[in-house]
Amino acid sequence: MNIGIDVDGTLIDIGSFMLRNGETYFGRQASDPSAIDIEQMFACTYSQRNRFWSRHIFEYCKRSPMIEGASESIEQLRRDGHGIYIVTSRVFTTLRGPVGARFRRMLRGWLAQQGVVYDDIVFCEDTGMSKLEQCRRLNVGVMIDDKPDNLITISKEIPVIAAPMPWNADLVDERVIKASDWGEIYRIISGMA
Repeated sequence: MNIGIDVDGTLIDIGSFMLRNGETYFGRQASDPSAIDIEQMFACTYSQRNRFWSRHIFEYCKRSPMIEGASESIEQLRRDGHGIYIVTSRVFTTLRGPVGARFRRMLRGWLAQQGVVYDDIVFCEDTGMSKLEQCRRLNVGVMIDDKPDNLITISKEIPVIAAPMPWNADLVDERVIKASDWGEIYRIISGMA
């Protein structure tokens, strides 16, 4: 089976990164620590959000640790014969020109540094429909993602597993399979095959 895997919020704990660095950057506690975006997390303006990410984006892209158990689970899924497809809407990766090329290169480098072996990587727009189109094209049998909108859109056609993040904890949809960690994600997929 081909498995689609998101990056931000699925392989990297972007929430913890925003919380930790946002408290230092903004000089205050988060107003909504479980928010999916720095704007909501720290009740800041769009301009403040952009300045935060201008300062922290390269650190995030190059130095963020992988979520515990993800690399080992992906490796085991490959050994079990599954295809691994990274399906990501990482910021700037869909741009043409040097900025897009740099961000695509950084992500590929980070995946290699983490020891993630995959069959292909696709960069798509930040919409559930864009990810669904890529999943169709790649014949993905299950998609692992964290963003509620993506989970709901993709689950209309393809089974989805929600990577455990606070912003999807309250998501109630019978088509969305919840997992507590990457070990459980592995067990769920093993049971599907």
